[in-house]
Amino acid sequence: MANFYLKLEKLSIIEWVIIYIFLTLPILIILYFFTNCVYEKFLIIIYPTLRRQMMVNNSATAIDIEKDKMDVIQPLIVKLDEQVKLTRKSQTDLSSKIQEVSSYLKEITDILDKPFELESYARKLEENNARILNVQTTLMSIQERIGELQRNIQREAYQTKEACNLTTHS
Repeated sequence: MANFYLKLEKLSIIEWVIIYIFLTLPILIILYFFTNCVYEKFLIIIYPTLRRQMMVNNSATAIDIEKDKMDVIQPLIVKLDEQVKLTRKSQTDLSSKIQEVSSYLKEITDILDKPFELESYARKLEENNARILNVQTTLMSIQERIGELQRNIQREAYQTKEACNLTTHS
């Protein structure tokens, strides 16, 4: 079978698939390790007994520690949220490109008298598009969880501050 590469913006189908693999896998690996790192920090923050002991021992120190925790974690959450948004945008762009290539392949097979075996390539592109949509759904759920964690952290910081204010005024 003759090697036939469809050139779209000077990239073959195989190159598109390779680009997809090299873009998607590192992003997922980075998100996995980054969320595990953040998760360990959240375990330290959420451990309630330690927080109560700090508040009883020294309320001013507890407020400072809470502020330090928020100063450390808030930029991490914001950065992760921005990375998730950029990844979702690139996934959407890649998905639209895959749709274009797939429809272009179908048009070519319909037009040619002697059709090449492009249906398998079109099918693979559609499968990759489905994978992209799956990754996009996962990223959206991660982003929602990050937002929920951020709200919980802010709520806990506020409650700690209020509790410390009550103990100092009593």
